[in-house]
Formats: sequence, C-alpha cells, structure tokens
Amino acid sequence: MSRSRDLDDRLKQWGHEYSRRVVLGSGGSWLASLMRWHGRAPTGLVAEELTGTQADEVEQAVQMLERQRNGQQIALVLRAEFMDSEPRERRLRRLQVSTVRYSQLLRLGRIHVAGWLRLPFDEPLPTGEQVAMLEYVATLD
Repeated sequence: MSRSRDLDDRLKQWGHEYSRRVVLGSGGSWLASLMRWHGRAPTGLVAEELTGTQADEVEQAVQMLERQRNGQQIALVLRAEFMDSEPRERRLRRLQVSTVRYSQLLRLGRIHVAGWLRLPFDEPLPTGEQVAMLEYVATLD
C-alpha cells in the first residue's frame, strides 16, 4: 500500500467515524430522542467514545486547520468531501465555490492533514492546474 493511499484511507475512516458520531452521538436534543424512540433511546446506539484513534488524529488536524487565518473554508471542504454523501454539485452550491476552487481547497487540506500526520504527500498536480494553484497560494498572504 502506498503512502498516499494511507492518507486516503485515514481521511475516509475519519469521515466515516465522525459523520457517524454526528448522527449517533449523544449531543442531540433530548426532545428529538423522545420523539424518535417514543421514550428513552435504546442503549448501545451511541457511537463509541474512543479517544486517541486514528480518526481522532485527523479530526485534530482539521480543527487546527480551522483555527488558521484562511483555514476555515479548507476545513469545510475536507468535511464536505469525506463526510457528506450528497453529490459533489450540491456540495459546491452549498459551499459557494467553483469546481476548480473546491479542488484547490481539497488539495490544500489534504496536504495539511498529511503534514500533521507526518505522512508524505506525493500526488503530482496536473500540469494545467499548477499555475492556478500557485496563483491561489500567492493570494493567501
């Protein structure tokens, strides 16, 4: 398995685990729980509260990215890419970004997470996108 595949696997695992935590987690409304289960929710349905998992490391990287000056939109794109099951076109409309911008932000997020996890990021950028990425990165300062 190549190193970049490891990054993809970690991001997919993070998306799966953290999207489940949002859906199944205990942070929801007690009233919604009563309405759904017609009383107290059955036990065993809440996602495990494990700490220190590989998905937690990715979440920590994304949270640190959100705290950076231009990192919020990048983190939103990462969350949309790996946690949303809706079609990409809907995600683009919801985030109000173009396809090119979405791809740029996703790449920057993947680079950040790879660096945080100390995984090499060795995916070459297509020649046509190199100038656009350099122009975008130059506007970040």
